[in-house]
Amino acid sequence: LSSTRANSLNHNTEQLPIQLETLVGKGRFAEVWRARLNHSEGQYKSVAVKIFPEEEYASWKNEKDIFSDIDLKHENVLHFLTAEERKVEKQYWLITAFHSRGNLQDYLMRHVISWEDLRVLGSSLARGVAHLHSDHSTGGRPKVPIVHRDLKPENILLCLDDAFVRRMAVEA
Repeated sequence: LSSTRANSLNHNTEQLPIQLETLVGKGRFAEVWRARLNHSEGQYKSVAVKIFPEEEYASWKNEKDIFSDIDLKHENVLHFLTAEERKVEKQYWLITAFHSRGNLQDYLMRHVISWEDLRVLGSSLARGVAHLHSDHSTGGRPKVPIVHRDLKPENILLCLDDAFVRRMAVEA
């Protein structure tokens, strides 16, 4: 994703070759789409694209500024790729990693989890929120603490390892 990284860090105005595929969520300020980021002939990576309409520019800018902070990076915080202004469509895009397992609410509606799996999920969530709230990065550098004002199961994405998924399949 070198072109994505360049777009994010160098504020390149060239738009990435992204094809929207499926609407996966809709909130108060934006929609979230699963999309295809084309690398080369026939190769692509699935990404999530959060699309803000023109009238929600301030919300997009706020999220973009937060996600652009290099000290926000953490294994338990959504991986940000880049932000784009789509002037022709009069839209503002945030492009992030896509998590195919979806959000916690949808997952719990379809699965019963064990106490051990609940502990693993809770621990992961606690580490992510603690990093956001902390005034120091993982490397010890000072950072701006972030408060996620809308923490709810719909906003918690699952990035489960294969061992967790195999355990869940055996228990189901």
